[in-house]
Amino acid sequence: MRTLLILLFVSFNGFSQTYDDIMSINSLDSFKKVVIENGYELVDYKAVFEMMGAEMTDSIKMKLDDVVMYSKGNIIAGRTFTYEKSTGKFSLTYPFGGGLMSLFTDNEVNIYEEITKEIKSKCNYQKTVENNGRDYVTYSCPESSYKGKIGIATINNIGFLVHIID
Repeated sequence: MRTLLILLFVSFNGFSQTYDDIMSINSLDSFKKVVIENGYELVDYKAVFEMMGAEMTDSIKMKLDDVVMYSKGNIIAGRTFTYEKSTGKFSLTYPFGGGLMSLFTDNEVNIYEEITKEIKSKCNYQKTVENNGRDYVTYSCPESSYKGKIGIATINNIGFLVHIID
């Protein structure tokens, strides 16, 4: 039974987004193309709130109406890709886990490291910036379709790739 629960929280799908996929995002449509083609599923916020036993207030609903989130695996333990409609910003999170979860999240570490390695080699370092209370190392990528920079950080065993607009 415990094994079944662990399997419910982990995605074994071998498909993953690439550096080129990330560089191609410049609109909600291109974002959706990348996530859908890479096997992500749309997150149903209402179902998540109900599952947690929480009620969605009008204030929360208004904020969530601006965000489109897709996940691969469970929303808590899986990879997520988020797009803000009002700003055009996107972000990816890669949970690394630890302990027993590292058996299932090593692939996430490898994907994150592969993409950040490519960013570091193909893009130009800009500076370290604070964004939403977190420090990111930012790069300007000549191949990108988006305006702004890509920020990378690892925080609490989660790898972040964040679109930052100046």
